[in-house]
Amino acid sequence: MIASYINEIMAIFGVSLLGNGLALPVVVNPFQVAMILGLAVVLSVLATLFPAFKAASVHPAEALRYE
Repeated sequence: MIASYINEIMAIFGVSLLGNGLALPVVVNPFQVAMILGLAVVLSVLATLFPAFKAASVHPAEALRYE
């Protein structure tokens, strides 16, 4: 994961946000990663339901009439 190596990546590019010898405190919790992924999937599915139900209720002939 990129977040685990963010300090090393920043050092390669010569970026130091906190000064010499200091690093960003990076802690990657697998539970948080799983929670974010799960919520993103649920939100994506919910966001597709409304347009799908709306499109399913329209008759094709009427939809093409107004094109």
